[in-house]
Formats: sequence, C-alpha cells, structure tokens
Amino acid sequence: MSDPERTPNLAAIAKTLHHGSTLIYRHFGASNKTEIATHLRQITLSRNIQFLIGKDVRLAEDVGADGVHLPEEDLEATAKIHNKHPNWLLSGAAHSRGALKMCSKLGLDAAIVSPVFASKSASASKPMGVAEFSKLAIEVNIPVFALGGINADNANLLLGTGAAGMAGVSGFTLPTKWPKAEPVELHNIDDMAALHNQAFDYPWPKEDFINHIENKHDIVLGISDIRKLMAFVIIRVVDGQAEILTLVVKTCKQKLGLASLLLLYGEREVLKQDADIVFLEVAKDNTAAIQLYKKCGYQHLSTRPRYYRREINGKTGRVDALLYKKHLA
Repeated sequence: MSDPERTPNLAAIAKTLHHGSTLIYRHFGASNKTEIATHLRQITLSRNIQFLIGKDVRLAEDVGADGVHLPEEDLEATAKIHNKHPNWLLSGAAHSRGALKMCSKLGLDAAIVSPVFASKSASASKPMGVAEFSKLAIEVNIPVFALGGINADNANLLLGTGAAGMAGVSGFTLPTKWPKAEPVELHNIDDMAALHNQAFDYPWPKEDFINHIENKHDIVLGISDIRKLMAFVIIRVVDGQAEILTLVVKTCKQKLGLASLLLLYGEREVLKQDADIVFLEVAKDNTAAIQLYKKCGYQHLSTRPRYYRREINGKTGRVDALLYKKHLA
C-alpha cells in the first residue's frame, strides 16, 4: 500500500514485488496521480501483479486498474461500484469488528485489518495484537489481510491466525541501514566533488561545495553508507522561493529511490524556511532526471535553448535546459 511520504519511489518498489502480489496506489490528491498510476499499471501488468487504486474510481477506470480499495468511511459505495464494474476486485479497510463485518456483508473480495502491531503511521490507533486479529479473522467469510507494523521479526507470528496474507507500507521502503538524509558537513567535500565529477561533463570545484555548506541560504543534504556519501542535493532558498542547484546519486546506488528521498527531505526543509515553490533546471538529454522530477510532481515551465555544454566526439556542443517548478503548498 502506497504512501506519499513512506514510499517515495513507488515504481522501484513495484518492480521488486513477487508475481501474484497486489499493489494499492493511494494518491492522496497528488497532481500527477494519472501519470504515476499509468506507469504503475504498466509495471504491474508486466510482472503479473494485481493493481488497485485507493478510493478513486475514475482514476481506476482511466488506467485500467483491476479494482479499487475503499477506506472504511467509503465502504457503502461497494454496491454502486460493483454494479458498474462487476469484474473488479474490491477490498476495504477495517479498523474495528463492526467495519470488518460490514466488509463481509457487502461482499467485498477482501478486507485489510489494522493495526495489528505498533505502526509508525500518523493515523494508526492502538495495535490490536495477534490474538485479537485472529478472533476477527475467523468471524467473517472473506479473506482478511493483516496490516500495521509488520516486519521480518514479527511476520511469522501471523501464521495460523487465519490471515489470508499481509499488507504493508513502510516495510517496502529503503533498507534500514540507510539513514535519513542529513546535513552534509565539510569532511564530506571530497566525496561531493567525486560524485559530481562522476555525474557531469563540467563538475564543480571543491571550493563551490564549501561555499554552499557555509551559505545560510543553502540546504545541503546527503545520504551516507558507513560514513561514505552516496547521494546529495543542494537547494538555495531566497525570498520565499527555492531552487535545486544540483542533485547527484552515486552510479552504483541509482534506481534505488535515493533521489526521490533526497527531494522529499529537501522539500520539507524548504517549507520550514517559509518557501512554497521550488524551481530547477535539467538538461534536455538527461532523461532519467526528467522522469524523476515529473514523477515527484515537477511541471515543465520553459526552455533555455543551448544552455548546457556537452563534449561529443571531442567537440563541444550545446543542449537545451528545461525549467521545472513545483508548488509545495
């Protein structure tokens, strides 16, 4: 089950799911929900993964999803949706015995009961525990899935409880050995310069990184692995507006969600500094970066012709720069 904060790189997660799994995309009003859902539909079809949309029937129709997952407060819509889409899979959320019985009475294909264990979700209530979950699971005649705080240490406790399976959110995020994005310090300068040199034809000198770290207007965040910098982002905030100056991920650590995570934490810091709009420039031929920014909600604003220099076959060329923006508030 997706969450905009706890599963920042949903496409990467979808590519790791086993055949026969189900992915539930909950967009929470994201402006680029159709683009994300369309991409996820393509991934799930190629991997034989069931794909449900949280609550949004129209979006499920538009992208050809397998059905919808209904929040507890929307369970009454079951009959209407089933009449219109009799072949859809319909699941429902249940946080109480009454809601679970309603899921069963309405004929849903499955119910997701939570929270079983203590969860980091801001909306999670007191965990019911394995014994209570087991009592609920055997009271209804539909498949019941456990959700909430499930991890590698406690998943085996659900064996024999009547659970049809397990659902999760945070359990599919980056490995815990990778810490949160944190402010980069001066001792990381060499790593920053090396990563930037690896990523760009015309890398910045070390002095530039020192200046950014010491500049009160700049946000410099990085993700490290055993004290070795793997990725970093530099964002400048001035007069209520922010600009992403550079974002770099070590080549061997790409496509793991680090860039999305850096953007997430960077945007949080931007909001803390009373800015609500972020700009960035990206080379037109940097397709991976463009896909990342679009996925994270950035919209194309304008183009600067022949802005970036390129070395092609020993000759200096030029490529357009694309200007993107994102409103955070």
